[in-house]
Amino acid sequence: MPHSQAKLIVLSLFSLVVLGCSSSRKHREEDHENKQRPSELFYQQRTYPERSFNISGYFKAMDQVSEKTHLRSGPFNGFNGSWNAEGPNNVGGRINCIAVHPINSDIILLGTASGGMFRTSNGGKNWTPVFDNQNTLAIGDITFVPSNPDIVFAGTGDPNISGYPFVGSGVYKSIDGGLTWTYSGLKETRIVSRIVVHPTNPSIVFAATMGSPFERNEDRGLYRSVNGGLTWTKVFFASTQAGVIDVILSTQNPNLLYLASWDRIRTNRESIIAGPSSKVYRSLDGGTSWNVVGGIPTTDIGRIGLSFAPTSPTTLVAIASNAAGDLKGIYRTTNSGSTWTNLATTSISQNLFSGMGWYFGKVAITANGEIYALGVDLWRYRNNNWENLTEAVDKVHVDMHDVTFSGNFMYLATDGGAYKTEVNSGVWSKIENLGITQCYRVSISPHANGKYWIGSQDNGTTVGNSSTANQWNTVLAGDGFRTQFFRSPRNAFIVELQEGNLMVTRDSGQSFTGATLGMQVSERKSWDMPYFISPFPSQNMYAGTYRVFRSAGSTSPVWQNISADLTKGNIYGDKFHVVTALAESRQTEGLLYAGTSDGNVWIYEQKSWFKISDSLPNRYVTSIRTSPSRTNSVYVTHSGYKDNDNTPLIHVSTDKGFSWKPIKGDLPDIALNDVAILPNQNDSILFVATDAGVFGTKNRGRNWQRLGKNMQMVPV
Repeated sequence: MPHSQAKLIVLSLFSLVVLGCSSSRKHREEDHENKQRPSELFYQQRTYPERSFNISGYFKAMDQVSEKTHLRSGPFNGFNGSWNAEGPNNVGGRINCIAVHPINSDIILLGTASGGMFRTSNGGKNWTPVFDNQNTLAIGDITFVPSNPDIVFAGTGDPNISGYPFVGSGVYKSIDGGLTWTYSGLKETRIVSRIVVHPTNPSIVFAATMGSPFERNEDRGLYRSVNGGLTWTKVFFASTQAGVIDVILSTQNPNLLYLASWDRIRTNRESIIAGPSSKVYRSLDGGTSWNVVGGIPTTDIGRIGLSFAPTSPTTLVAIASNAAGDLKGIYRTTNSGSTWTNLATTSISQNLFSGMGWYFGKVAITANGEIYALGVDLWRYRNNNWENLTEAVDKVHVDMHDVTFSGNFMYLATDGGAYKTEVNSGVWSKIENLGITQCYRVSISPHANGKYWIGSQDNGTTVGNSSTANQWNTVLAGDGFRTQFFRSPRNAFIVELQEGNLMVTRDSGQSFTGATLGMQVSERKSWDMPYFISPFPSQNMYAGTYRVFRSAGSTSPVWQNISADLTKGNIYGDKFHVVTALAESRQTEGLLYAGTSDGNVWIYEQKSWFKISDSLPNRYVTSIRTSPSRTNSVYVTHSGYKDNDNTPLIHVSTDKGFSWKPIKGDLPDIALNDVAILPNQNDSILFVATDAGVFGTKNRGRNWQRLGKNMQMVPV
C-alpha cells in the first residue's frame, strides 16, 4: 500500500488463533485425527524436526518476555503506544467453560480456549477481561466455591485436546469473585480439565488434570488440596499416557466422588484418543482410594464426561466416545453404579460427535431428570426420547463445550460464543460480544480503505473495522485464511478455506465458485496453503502445495505447476512436507521465493529453481518477505523448539539468498511466525510476529522492542 496508508495490522491468537472446522452441521471439516487443523499447523511449526514440544522452554520464554517488557524503558520512540482493537466482537470464538454465580446470576465468568477469562456483573450487558495479566490464556474450567462464592478456582489449559491444545500453567485462585487471580499450583500438569470443591468446606479442592499431551510422564491425574489450594497431593494416577478428564463430587455426600480417566497423547507423529485406562472410577472416602466402576464398557472407550443428579447422590450419567471418535454410549445409573442403562439411540449415536468425540465430552443431568448431551449440537433426553435443541436454530453456533443452569435459565458455551435461553422456550440469545475470534490471516482490499478482512477458525472470512466492531459481516463460512483482491475488476476476489480450497467471486461476494482448476484433489498441501495475486499488472497468481503453481492473470484461475517437489520428500506424512511460505520480488516480476515445512528455501528465476537454504536452520519456514526497496534483499523466519535451542530465527539476504545473515539481535528466546518490512525506510524498520506479541526494530535487527502497552501475551 502507499506509504501514507502504511499500517501494522496484527492478528493475535487472543482476539482473532489455535484451532479449524466448517460451521456446517452436516458437512464437518474438522479433523477426525486423520486431518489437520490450523492449530495443528501452529503446533507443527514448533516441533519440526523434533518429535515433541518443549513446554518448559516455551513458558520460560514467555516469562522472559513478560519480565523484559515490564522492566524495559525501550530504545525506540513510538513503540510504547497502545494497540487499537478493530474487532470483530459479534463473530464470537471458542468458549470452553461458563460459570454462573450460585447466588447472583448476574455474575458470570467465561473461559475461552485461548483468549483468557471474562466477567460480567450485569448478566452479560458488559464484560471485563480478568485474566489478561497471565502468561497463559487458555481456560479449561472455572468453579465458584459453593460455601463462599467470593472464592473461585480456575484451571488453565485446553481440555478439548486437538493438535495444538494450548497448554496451561496450572490452577489459579480468586478471593474477590473472579476480579483478580493468583497462582495456586500444579503448573506441570499443563491441562486442568475440571475443578470441584467440597460443598461446605472451601479448603477441600479437587483438580482433574490431563498432563502434557506431548509426552508420557507422571504429571497428570487427580490432585486434592486440603488447604484451599496452597498445596496439592496426587490421589489418583492411571498411567503415563492417561490423565483425568472429569471429576464430580456429590453435594449430598461429599465423600462420594467419581472420575473419568482418558488415554490422550498427541505429538506430531502420534495420536491416541482411546485406550486401556479410559474408565470411570469411584471413591467412597473423599478421594483417598478409588475403584473401577462396573457396568460401563471398559474397551473401545475414549473421552468420558460425568454428571450427578443435583438432588440424588445415587443417580448419575456418563457419556463416552469410542476409538473412532463416535458416541459409544450415554449411560445412566440410579443405584450408584451397580447397574447402568445405555440411553443412546441410533439418531444421537450417528450425529452427536461426527467422529470428533475427543473434542467434546460434557453431559449434564438436571433435578427433574432431563439429560443434556453436548457435541456438534445440544441434545436433550426427556420422556424417553432424544431431541436436538440447536440444529434448527441458526442463531446458535455449532460445537458445544459446556452447559450450566441457573434458576429457569440455561447457559451454553460453543465454538462461536456463549448463549442463554429460558428452559423450554427454544429462544436463544447471545450473552457476550467479545473480541475472541481465533483469526489466522488478515487482508486489506485496495478498494475498501480502512476495512480488514480476516480468516478465522470455525467462523469463516469476515470483514469490518472498529467503527463496526459489533457488526462485522461474514463473507464465507467455514475456516478462513487469506483473501486476495484483483485490482481489476473491483468486484472480484479470492477467499481461501481449509486445505487450500480456493473460492472466487466476481460479484463482491454474492456468489462463489471453485478456483483450483488444474490442482489435483489429492495434492499434498498445507491446511493454510500459501497463495497470492501478483502486484504486477499481469495479476498472475501463485500457490504452493508441495510444489509451486502459477495461473495467468484471470478471475477464472487455471493452475499449472512450475516446480517439482520442493520439500525433502514425503517422509513423515503429507502434512509435514509442504510449501508454507511463498513470495515474489517487489521489483522483478516472476522472481519467486518458496519455503517449506521441512526447512527448505528456494529461489525461482530464469525458469529454474535453486535451493538457497543450506546455511539456514533445518526448521519450519514460517514466512518469506521480499524487500520493498532493495532488489536483492529477502527475509525469512523459522520456528521450532528443542531443549536448549529456543533461538528466535530470522535471517536476511542481500544477494537473493546465496548468503544469509542472522538479525535476531536481542530478541527473546521465542518463536517467530512472520516478518514485515515498513516501506520507504530502506529496510531499517522491521516487525516480527512472535508467540508473545509483536517486536520491532529501527536499526535493522540489532535491537528489538516489544510493541505496545496493551497487547496480551499471545501468539501473533
